[in-house]
This record gives sequence, structure tokens and C-alpha cells, in this order.
Amino acid sequence: MARDNEGIHNLAFALVGMAVGAAVGLLAAPAPGDETRRRLTRRFEEETDALLQRGERVVNGLSHMLDRRIA
Repeated sequence: MARDNEGIHNLAFALVGMAVGAAVGLLAAPAPGDETRRRLTRRFEEETDALLQRGERVVNGLSHMLDRRIA
């Protein structure tokens, strides 16, 4: 049962990591505001895509596991 929650915990840590990374990036940005916003937006989109893919794999894995237990 602990494995079931592992994916959810990983997802939560990834979200927190993204938020902390974005905040640190804003505070330590050596570039002008417009350029920094463009970089952060692009990076956020990349990380969001990666996170959604990972979440999809977790959900599919949990669904597969539940299907095996029900069958």
C-alpha cells in the first residue's frame, strides 16, 4: 500500500520544487524583467509538461494495479 502513495508524494514534491525554483529564479535573476519572464514561462511550460507526463504514468500504473486486484 505504501507504493500506492509513492507516486502521489513524488508529484507533490515536484510541484513544490517547481514553485521554489520559480521563486528563487525570480529573486536571483540577473536578466531584465521581460527576458526573465520569458525564460520562466518557457521553463514552467517544460516542467509542467514533464510533470503531467509523470502524473499520467502514475495514474496509469495505479489504474493497472487496481484492475489486476479487481480481476
